[in-house]
Amino acid sequence: MPSQERATALPSLFSVAEHPNSNGASHAALAPRITVLVTLYDCAREVPDLVEMILAQRHPDYGERQNWMRTIFIEDGSGDATLQVLERTLAAKGSPPDIQVRANAKNLGLSASLNAALRDCETEYVLTCQCDCRFGSPAYVAEMLALLESRPNAGAITGQPMANQPIHFKEKINLVENIQDILPSPALTGDDRLRELVYTGFAEGRADGFRLDAMRAAGYYDTTLRVSGEDQVLSGRFRELGYDVYQAPGLGFFMSLSSQQDSVRGMLRKQYIWGKTHPYILLRARETLSGVFGRKAGSNRRLRVLLRASQAASVLAYAGAAAALLAKKPEWALVILAGVFLLKALIFQKHIRRVKMNAAEIAYLAVLQPAFDLIYVLGLARGLVSLVKRTPGENI
Repeated sequence: MPSQERATALPSLFSVAEHPNSNGASHAALAPRITVLVTLYDCAREVPDLVEMILAQRHPDYGERQNWMRTIFIEDGSGDATLQVLERTLAAKGSPPDIQVRANAKNLGLSASLNAALRDCETEYVLTCQCDCRFGSPAYVAEMLALLESRPNAGAITGQPMANQPIHFKEKINLVENIQDILPSPALTGDDRLRELVYTGFAEGRADGFRLDAMRAAGYYDTTLRVSGEDQVLSGRFRELGYDVYQAPGLGFFMSLSSQQDSVRGMLRKQYIWGKTHPYILLRARETLSGVFGRKAGSNRRLRVLLRASQAASVLAYAGAAAALLAKKPEWALVILAGVFLLKALIFQKHIRRVKMNAAEIAYLAVLQPAFDLIYVLGLARGLVSLVKRTPGENI
């Protein structure tokens, strides 16, 4: 994880001239404006760093963090020592009064856990943070708050994901294979990147700010989806209500593999989950279509649609190549496989360059690719079956 010294080197949206009341005297009596919800599940090793990240947050207009910000750690029935580590860490920091802990007796899933906390929030804005993310600067929450306040039509604003340096091999696989949103929008350059916003299809909830009134109007997260896809449905509902979903290219946060995905097996499991939820998203939650097609989807979200379509097509191609081999026509099998890998190379090329994959790493990605494609399609098939057989109120 990035150190605070490194994080503070990132650009800030604030300047002293814009915020003359930096001693906080004029704001001390005001109620907090934003609540940070940090979701935890089986991430004991991440907890101390997450607590430090929260304690490091500053606002140029306030002398005390508790005068403008609240934090709730949501522990979702972890099977490891996440809760115990959290309690010890907070106690060692003097049990800060602006930090609360919500511990679920059993695992509820991401959407249900967040909804329970959101219904109790009293601030105008919330910022959700997943355990594999770190704010890019001590002013991250304050800057997100300023952006939300400046855009009344914003239902959600997501920051700009960045990869930790150096990027380890498994990180590279994850960033490339899933077309993670690490490529800044080309629409803005220079100082414009600090303040301007661009459209994005959906806010993934990694380190994203939300207008709580918009979330209430949208009915919060769709709890049909326990751990994946709930962000797409919520963002689609925002647009139906007249709100927009933005990305702030100048507001960076760092992301890495969580302990649940820090292996090829974990990444494959995530592919299966995505495949399983996509039929519901596309067929039952039609409001999500605006987040993957059209002007407001953003280039990254459209590219992900192409990736998922290519995975389904690739499995058919693999079957065709196998049939060609059985028919003793290896030249046709080679042509089919070459076409598949050429398509994937076109989809992945920018990300491969960005993470600086070497030849050996690219070869390993190519070897893994059929497994990623197949497991995604298996999840897709399971999701279609679940959609047909699903009873009302059942999770996917």
